[in-house]
Amino acid sequence: MIVTSPLKRALNTAQAIGMHHALPLIVENDLHELNAGLLEGLTFQDLRLHYTDFLNKWMIDHASVTMPQGESLQEVQDRVWPVIKRITETSEHALVVAHSFVIITILCKIRNLSLSHSKEMRVGVASKTCLEVKNGTIEVVIFNDTDHLDNS
Repeated sequence: MIVTSPLKRALNTAQAIGMHHALPLIVENDLHELNAGLLEGLTFQDLRLHYTDFLNKWMIDHASVTMPQGESLQEVQDRVWPVIKRITETSEHALVVAHSFVIITILCKIRNLSLSHSKEMRVGVASKTCLEVKNGTIEVVIFNDTDHLDNS
């Protein structure tokens, strides 16, 4: 099965992958990216100009802040983790198409790390991260791989 965020880029990616496989496509609303609230679509320059206090707090420890009228990383993890648990408990093989903050919060949960460690993780656009579930334990076997994007 292919489980995807409802957001356009993820959904389009999931559909493109699904064209080559006979797998059902499931849209999971809780896999959408972090709700940036008032910061959605703003440039770094806009943030520096209008949200200096927030930006300073974010730079120190982005796990401890909530986006103005949006979500915190903890809220993202709390929203996403039940979806991941359900997938790992009910499906032997699944492809999940999601977004960077979603993936990072999942990885922190799997590795039993505080969300403050999320600052150290980078998830590239169109990268793949693979998990393996054995006896109820989830292990990261591939992280942020982009070899499939190499044109050479």
